[in-house]
Amino acid sequence: MTDFVSLAARLVILVPFIASILGLWVARSHRRASAFIASTGAVVSLLAGLYVLYAVHNKPFTQDVSTIGALPLGQLRMPLNLFVDDLSAIVVVAVAIVGLAVQLFSTWYLHEDDRFGVFVASVSLFLAAMFLVVLSGDLVLTLIGWEVMGWCSYLLIGHNSRLESARRAATKAFLVTRIADLAFVVGLIILASGVATTSIPVVIDRWQHLPVSTLTGALLCLLVGVAGKSAQFPFHDWLPDAMEGPTPASALIHAATMVAAGTFVLARLFPIFVLSDPARLVLAVITAITMIGAAVIAFGQSDLKRMLAYSTLSQIAIMLSALAVAPATIGVGPAIFHLLSHAMFKALLFLAIGWLSVLVAGTAASKMSGGVRYHPQLKWPLAIGLLSLAGVPPLVGFVSKEYVLGAAFDNVTELGQAAGWIVLVSFGVTVVLTAGYCTRAWLVLTHLEPEEEAVRQATIEASRKVVDVTLVDFFTEAARAQVETPQPASPVGEVEPDHGHGHADIFTGARLSIGVLAFLTVVGGLIIFTPLLPIPAKIVWYLATSSLLLILAAWLVVGRMSSMSVSGDAADILGARRMALFDKGFGADGIYVAVVSPVVKLARIVVTADRQVIDAYVRGTVVATRWTGVASERVHTRKPSSYLVWLLVGLLAVGVSGVTLW
Repeated sequence: MTDFVSLAARLVILVPFIASILGLWVARSHRRASAFIASTGAVVSLLAGLYVLYAVHNKPFTQDVSTIGALPLGQLRMPLNLFVDDLSAIVVVAVAIVGLAVQLFSTWYLHEDDRFGVFVASVSLFLAAMFLVVLSGDLVLTLIGWEVMGWCSYLLIGHNSRLESARRAATKAFLVTRIADLAFVVGLIILASGVATTSIPVVIDRWQHLPVSTLTGALLCLLVGVAGKSAQFPFHDWLPDAMEGPTPASALIHAATMVAAGTFVLARLFPIFVLSDPARLVLAVITAITMIGAAVIAFGQSDLKRMLAYSTLSQIAIMLSALAVAPATIGVGPAIFHLLSHAMFKALLFLAIGWLSVLVAGTAASKMSGGVRYHPQLKWPLAIGLLSLAGVPPLVGFVSKEYVLGAAFDNVTELGQAAGWIVLVSFGVTVVLTAGYCTRAWLVLTHLEPEEEAVRQATIEASRKVVDVTLVDFFTEAARAQVETPQPASPVGEVEPDHGHGHADIFTGARLSIGVLAFLTVVGGLIIFTPLLPIPAKIVWYLATSSLLLILAAWLVVGRMSSMSVSGDAADILGARRMALFDKGFGADGIYVAVVSPVVKLARIVVTADRQVIDAYVRGTVVATRWTGVASERVHTRKPSSYLVWLLVGLLAVGVSGVTLW
């Protein structure tokens, strides 16, 4: 059985990697082949992951899985093994589910995209990299998967490369995450060099007996890299701009891959991370700032897709905060549980919003206003996703958030650390803000203008009205006019949405993906009663009750704000300058530019000095040598001189004499 588990673990990574290569090979000429290869790769990865998950809990297996073999590097051991356990198995399945949903949805959403094949091939490579991070048992393999994800995010965000905004967003994401990754690499080097191996199990075991001060330095470096990849303060501003990528790319990046990778890496290293109180306090402060700040900005966004982006920042901060406060006895269960929960409801929301954006021709709140009224097939997916995001029971978002809240409470009661109080208070504030922007989004999606509401009421009244007509009268024009139900009018001043947009009717696979994600969002909380996730079935009920009261209060306040606005958008009462503040993230991008501009100017000065001063001497030497050679060539007669002839005769005589006398 061990061989099958090892084979399945390898297939989880290799199949999407091979699919990406084959997909690029046929990308330009065979669109259907690209779709088939990408979807098949995702399906095989999911099946292999499900087998690994089953085997982990039911069959004997070896946790270490070999890959290409160890690399001989002298005193440094680099085994390059994978590591299979219950933690990696459940996360692999979650990533595979989201990956398959994204591939199926992309087949419809990018139906007319001339670079569709390249997109789905990039998604396959992205999934392979995330699987490598999750299954990695070696720091080097973790780094490889980590960096490949960063490269793939650049490709996916900048997929619409004909747009300057997409190119800028992709470059911004690449640069910000690369800068943070420098510290991440330093942290990995410290961990590996301290114990002379890159094997993660050995690193965890040996660092528990080494100086905590050195360990803290390594962990702080890792936190910088995690903050960059997970878009936490102060590296947060790249993720909202990543909305320039296609919606399926946003669903993949936000739900279960790149931004969640940092949570998993810290969870894997949790046995040594829990030893450093300074590192955990720093993480608590970073997540507290991010979860509150992102939730505030999310409320005022004029674009609902960007609102979801800021909600991702806040939700990632929540799962990371669980690692900052969870006692060693609780472990990583709450953080991983919220990672799984967030993967389901956030992928659901992004794909549902993407579907609606095709129907209403945009993701701006003004475009999507009343969208659910006219497209009721999206009512339940969006309602389930927003309710789960807000933390309403019994959906999976409620259960996972309460476990994070319980971990913070246990920290306060058992350890009394400052990190516990910071997370507990900031979490309470975030509960209110999250419920607020979810309520605002739902009221926008279900809003009707007064004229539209009047038509709707007239339609309802007409449907209840009974008119007596004879059989002959029924076929007359006047009678039919009396009994026919009036049709709702289009919004005033709005063009009828183009249901095509170059798209065909939504494919069965895309619709099924949204349905499966909605189902998992509803029943996902039941995982606490199964052995699939190592987490005790414990919820602090009076804290849960307090959360529900806060959610109810936010719902009432935002509902009142919405009723005070003519457009039905509660954010409109914040004033006309709202867009300049909230849509620009309170000027975070300007701060980025202000910090980077001096560095760019200095780099330009260095390049100029290198090219015009230092290289000038080298180029001058080359020119002088060349002209000297040309001049010598012109002076030379091109005839052998007598001295050269006598020199050759002498060499020949010496050679003959040597051979003869020997």
